[in-house]
Amino acid sequence: MKYFDLGINKILKNILANLDNVEKILDVGSVKSTVDFLREIFSDSTIYALNIDKKALKEIPKERNLKVVLRDCQDMANFKNNFFDLIFCNQVLEHVLYPEKCLHECHRILKKNGTMVFTTPNLASWFNRLLLLFGYQPSNYTVSEEFKNLGLPTFLHKENIYDHPRVFTLRALKEIFEKTGFKITYLNVVNHAYPGQPYRRIRQILNMFLPRNWKENIIVEAVKR
Repeated sequence: MKYFDLGINKILKNILANLDNVEKILDVGSVKSTVDFLREIFSDSTIYALNIDKKALKEIPKERNLKVVLRDCQDMANFKNNFFDLIFCNQVLEHVLYPEKCLHECHRILKKNGTMVFTTPNLASWFNRLLLLFGYQPSNYTVSEEFKNLGLPTFLHKENIYDHPRVFTLRALKEIFEKTGFKITYLNVVNHAYPGQPYRRIRQILNMFLPRNWKENIIVEAVKR
């Protein structure tokens, strides 16, 4: 992920800036942009940058309070129980085959009343509803590893499509957080509108009028029960 959505970025900053006593942070699916983002807010905290992708981790500049961890987020056995004050997980869980394993692990390693801040695409977004209405495949949810663009209209064909093996509606996301031991304290849904995003102005306008369940990106703040 090269950019944050401008609206999402602002919301995330407001959430994170209100957290106290954040000494240890786990950045799940960490890349340079997420570490830079977290460092703006938590200048002295220790950030554990976790990713299964070696290339992504190599692109993160080394610094004193940064620890790079090459590991799958579905198995974080190298971390002790009740270790982190904050877990940040931006646009990751939709790529995880067993998201419940990731969330159970996050719950285990998060301190009591620790916070998890999380974003993921909304399966029930307006453009997926339109695609399904006209008989097309939802975007970024592929039916084949080899042929990524099957079932999509021609204008949405692209080479570097991001596959999402696990996808969530608002209701499903609430339920999986509850079942893995979290209490949701903040929930919002907004459209993508970052620089270079296709149909950016349309998305910004739609964001003002669409029902919450039809917007594109879910933002969650949850605490460990």
